[in-house]
Amino acid sequence: MRKKGNIILCGFMASGKTEVGKSIASMTGMPFIDTDELIVRREGESISSIFESRGEAYFRKVEKKIVFEVSNENGAVIALGGGAVLDPDNLEAIRRNGRVYLLVVPLEAVIERTRTSPERPLLQGKNEEELRKLLERRMPVYLEAADVVVDTERKSIEDVAEAIISEFREYGSDP
Repeated sequence: MRKKGNIILCGFMASGKTEVGKSIASMTGMPFIDTDELIVRREGESISSIFESRGEAYFRKVEKKIVFEVSNENGAVIALGGGAVLDPDNLEAIRRNGRVYLLVVPLEAVIERTRTSPERPLLQGKNEEELRKLLERRMPVYLEAADVVVDTERKSIEDVAEAIISEFREYGSDP
């Protein structure tokens, strides 16, 4: 059986997908791809601007196209946007050639990390309880999507990256 070649990072917003992904890429020499950054580059505007001007449905359509493109990579570290795995088609695409790691972070850490961020369109106008409900709605899907759940609480970015690399190697892939 052929082993899956990509390390796929998923999880709630501000769970550390981008920073952990960059760290894994640095430690392994694997290329790093952030789907949100690709969307911003291709669309020529921020994600919050896309949500505001064209709506979430348009954003998800662009995101799906990007996810399908990057799912064809082999030997890459791919950080998905927080809502990418909510689409079953996206999940099917990334699982074909990737091992999915869910980065779990406490809600309090999400709030602290995003408190001043205008780049989080799903946070606009939400209080802590609304954010908690959003996380609770998404968590079952995240857990279903994940091959491996990684608790990031009180761990450095490097420690999380090393744990993922180690598990990926034990799984039988070679970053």
